[in-house]
Amino acid sequence: MVFRNLKLIILFIILFCFNIYSELLAQDLSLKVGASLNTKLSEDILDFPIPVKFNPGFDLRFRFDLQFNLVQNFKLINYYGLQYRRGNLKIPAGYDFSNYLIYNQQNYTYFYFSTGVALKTNILNSDNFKLNILAGASLRLRFYDEQIRDHSPVPYKINTNPREFDDNIFGINGLVGLQLSYKSFLFEISAEPEFLNSKIGTIGYYKQLSFILLVEIKNWE
Repeated sequence: MVFRNLKLIILFIILFCFNIYSELLAQDLSLKVGASLNTKLSEDILDFPIPVKFNPGFDLRFRFDLQFNLVQNFKLINYYGLQYRRGNLKIPAGYDFSNYLIYNQQNYTYFYFSTGVALKTNILNSDNFKLNILAGASLRLRFYDEQIRDHSPVPYKINTNPREFDDNIFGINGLVGLQLSYKSFLFEISAEPEFLNSKIGTIGYYKQLSFILLVEIKNWE
């Protein structure tokens, strides 16, 4: 496991160095900030008789784009992202003496760095508006992980069969969205599905789907 992650880290560093080199050749640089709303795409967790409550919450996002002109109406975007993610799991723990269901809670906080590429093309161009569509994929690295567990004592516990879940600090995400330019502002609305399992808490894997809103100010004057 450690050796596999080491090889992936080396690959990530190589990609990062290549992206830094490509920055010197980019025709346009931009910074976007925003947030994303997450929802559960799939799960592979311990078999609880009562469903686990998964509350993924909102993320904060920063993205730096390098843009290259390609043939005709297409442009290549090489982007770097920083993502701050928080959420919690409410896990059924058992019942009290009044037969009231008690939950344990696990709060998690993650920071991710990502780098990816996307293709962009213009589908509407007027005096005040420009509408683009884009699609791509990114490689993501989790570099900070904090988990706080709040366990409640219960007289009648819910037991599950234990399983081992390997932690995976890397992920591969897709990207599809729209960009609307209006005067000095650019708004990007996109969806980002996760293609690899991500361990959250101690109970198993989740894949999430993020709906993202980013804003860019293109002219500060």
